[in-house]
Amino acid sequence: MKIYTSPANRHNAIVSTGERLLELASKAAPGSDNQLLFTRFATYFAEEPHLGDKLEALLNGSIVFEGLALDADMRWDLINGLVMEGRYGRDEVEAEYAKDKTANGAKQYWLARASIRTADAKRDAWETIVLGDGLSNADISYGCMGLIRNHDTKLLAPMVDWYFDAAVKVWDTRTFKIAEYILAGAYPWYLATQELADRTREFAEREDVKARPAMRRIIIENLDVVERALRAQKVDN
Repeated sequence: MKIYTSPANRHNAIVSTGERLLELASKAAPGSDNQLLFTRFATYFAEEPHLGDKLEALLNGSIVFEGLALDADMRWDLINGLVMEGRYGRDEVEAEYAKDKTANGAKQYWLARASIRTADAKRDAWETIVLGDGLSNADISYGCMGLIRNHDTKLLAPMVDWYFDAAVKVWDTRTFKIAEYILAGAYPWYLATQELADRTREFAEREDVKARPAMRRIIIENLDVVERALRAQKVDN
């Protein structure tokens, strides 16, 4: 939804969606799938402090939705929402990971760590996830999702250069699956601007990219996402 709304309308759309999802979660049948899903998806839209307050209250137990299990998965959902809202950072993420040293905990750790709302955290995560070689396929996949998740899209702007500077090397030096995770997952489509579309189209027309047709297919699919978002934004305007 975020990329399909115009920049002028996006903030209000995000906030109102978060508010409505939490309202629905609070009224859903205790222990129901609706309660779980409304709460989980509300964490994606906690852009404003008053929504972060509610997520933090759910996490620390000062607000309770009867029947909602505060298990490891839900804790990570809430923490990821608080990371995106800007309230939680590396310390809170590390503390939660210390409690959940499972394979799923590792995936959620990298999602959260890469979502941290500072320029330094984004760069550090990029170097570890995209340029490093020590993570599992699953951790890279979740880490890439975290890299491009941000309410403040200004933090994603430097990622355009990072992405296109690294793409060919990633393709040539990583396994197919990891390269696919990175080239599809770390593409900063949340920006959804004409500038990103133009840069992507230009990159796809380079001769060294045309010489790698499977890689070029991923780039073209990324471009399609942005162009579709731009058409929707135009209608929303």
